[in-house]
Amino acid sequence: MKTYLLLLSCVIFSFAVRAQQVPCGFDVMNAEMRKDPDTRLREEKINRDIYNRLLQNFSNNKVQQVPLEIPVVFHIVHLNGPENVPDSVIAAGLNELNLRFQNAAPYFDSAGTDIQILFCLASVDPYGNPTTGITRDVSVNTDITWTTGPVNDAALKNISRWEPNLYFNIWVIRSIISMNGYVGYSSFPVSAGNSNDGVVVQYNYLNGTVLAHEAGHYLGLYHTFEGGCLNDNCLLNGDHVCDTPPDATSNFVCPNNSCSTELNDTSGFNPFITDMDEVPDYMDYTSCSLLFTQGQSDRMNASLTLTRSTLLQSNGCGQHPGGSIPVASFTYSNNCNGTNFVNTSVNSVGAQWDFDSDGFIDGSGNNIAYQYPAIGNYTVTIYAAGYGGMDTLSQVIFAQPYPYQSYPMINGFSGVSASLYTGQLTLCQGVTAQFYGEPGMASYLWFNGDTTQNLSITNLAAPIDVSLTAVDSAGLTWFVCYPVHIEPAPATVPPLISVAGNDTIFCIGDTITLLFDYSPIFHTSLFWNSQVGVTTNWTDTSYTTVLPLSSNYWVMQTDSNGCMATTPTLIIDAIFPTYPSNIVQNNNILYYPPGNHFQWYINGVLIPNSDSAYYVAQQTGCYTVYSWWTSSDCGSFSLDSVCITISGIASAETTDLIVSPNPFSGKINIAGTSEGMEFIVYDVISRPVIKEPASAEINTSLLSPGIYTYQIRKKGEVIKKGKIIKQ
Repeated sequence: MKTYLLLLSCVIFSFAVRAQQVPCGFDVMNAEMRKDPDTRLREEKINRDIYNRLLQNFSNNKVQQVPLEIPVVFHIVHLNGPENVPDSVIAAGLNELNLRFQNAAPYFDSAGTDIQILFCLASVDPYGNPTTGITRDVSVNTDITWTTGPVNDAALKNISRWEPNLYFNIWVIRSIISMNGYVGYSSFPVSAGNSNDGVVVQYNYLNGTVLAHEAGHYLGLYHTFEGGCLNDNCLLNGDHVCDTPPDATSNFVCPNNSCSTELNDTSGFNPFITDMDEVPDYMDYTSCSLLFTQGQSDRMNASLTLTRSTLLQSNGCGQHPGGSIPVASFTYSNNCNGTNFVNTSVNSVGAQWDFDSDGFIDGSGNNIAYQYPAIGNYTVTIYAAGYGGMDTLSQVIFAQPYPYQSYPMINGFSGVSASLYTGQLTLCQGVTAQFYGEPGMASYLWFNGDTTQNLSITNLAAPIDVSLTAVDSAGLTWFVCYPVHIEPAPATVPPLISVAGNDTIFCIGDTITLLFDYSPIFHTSLFWNSQVGVTTNWTDTSYTTVLPLSSNYWVMQTDSNGCMATTPTLIIDAIFPTYPSNIVQNNNILYYPPGNHFQWYINGVLIPNSDSAYYVAQQTGCYTVYSWWTSSDCGSFSLDSVCITISGIASAETTDLIVSPNPFSGKINIAGTSEGMEFIVYDVISRPVIKEPASAEINTSLLSPGIYTYQIRKKGEVIKKGKIIKQ
């Protein structure tokens, strides 16, 4: 007897429409599954197959005429609380699901469509026996804990699961403990027949839109806001449905319009001629009346007839009797992912497995892996399901679980780096890569025929895959499941460093800039090093430093393959400089203490043959001296200049002229001047910087702060001299 229960809602529940307004966990689960490349490729293939089927239906004007039937089984997992709902609640929830899929009263919407899919409560169990289509089990897993996904999802579904290739499994639980407020979640067609296939729903959301929403996911519908506003081809972008407007938000507000890309699609399937509000869709989170569109109906029917077609041949509701009964058998093999089992049963569409003979199902699928805790013999039972019933087989197998994924290699490897751009492992020229085998093995055989425990590789000429096969003391053979692929890196060309400018002589305390020539290889990181203990990480190609007495500089560079190159060492022997001092004066005898090389100047002009620390002044003028120890490049001028007037100029000691203030910051005042006097100011190397008629006020705005000498002359004779300081 087929049970559709289309009318019971008028007896048990009111006709009030209950808005979704609660999120489901589909997006999180699907995103997590897409991290697996194989799963992602299967999902892409399913979407391509649906796309091609829809194109075929459009060209043939094919319309579904007869409703397709899906057997449903409800698994109530409870702790004897309100979540242990009576059969009548299950019947009413299934009835509401069918009414919403049929777009029937009280959920009729003039813009909605009849999906032409019916959900019937199973009347025949997997063994071919009569059933109510409802199972009940007591378990703490009635509460699902949700972090990045449902933590105990497998434990829940292993409690009771009917062959997912033949039944739509729905688990009814007490709660989903989630910060996001999830009340249900569903697998996608990419999980068809697998252990996680089906829907989980909180018991208090059976009478509402949740089941319709999750059944939509189960049959291949995305949320309407999948993929945002992209709408270049409505069958390939967004939710892959043409008559649901592009949608960027999971809005509770109705009406709402979050995209303006309706007219972007020129594929020929776009039904829109203007910008549209989002429709009040079961696959959105909306507070207005709900519906499925014709495009969603087409996609669900295509998904059902392609990916989930075995459901349509199931005898779960007694509609396809006389199917063949399977003959159970399986094969297995040990690998790095555990022990892999393959269902080889005759007349079987799917299988469930008890891997450790404890009476509980551990997984579902025709090809499934199980990780045993230790090496040993285990009894495995397969429950092979077919259209005519189920057959079981128990068999002892030998499991050989790997202690870790790279076994029998340990500690990975050394000397090999990952390329920053290709993701490959590379071996740099001149570097030795070391690979290590598990100690204590009876024998070792590396990929290149080496039989030592550890393997060294240097100066690789061509790409290789490093693998190891080892036999342990018990005679078990172990092999590396995932060989290490290594590419040889191009030889690195040592870069060069140089000093900016053309200097060849350097003084202690000089500030210099070192330049790095990175043209031979593209650099990713630089380390400037010096003998005096400075290590600086730079990403620039220059380094500015103050020179100590002597130092060595070099650059260590990492290229795009992770290979190191070091520049030739740049040795800089800095020369000790002379530091400026004052001239010692005894009458006309001048002495300058620092240095061992000297050059005297008068009024800024070099005095020939004046290369001694002592100099006897022979003429009137201001004297300075330049001195150095080893190189004139590291010399210095005296701090002061000494002005001397040679005999016969009595007026040189005249004190009637007063220069003030001293020190000064602004103008200089000269008292006692007369016509014909001249005021001259000299810098530290006796260059005149002010030369003008002596007047009561001298402008010094062009002078920088420092020590200066001055002379007041009349008719060429010095009549006063001295020092002045500008602050």
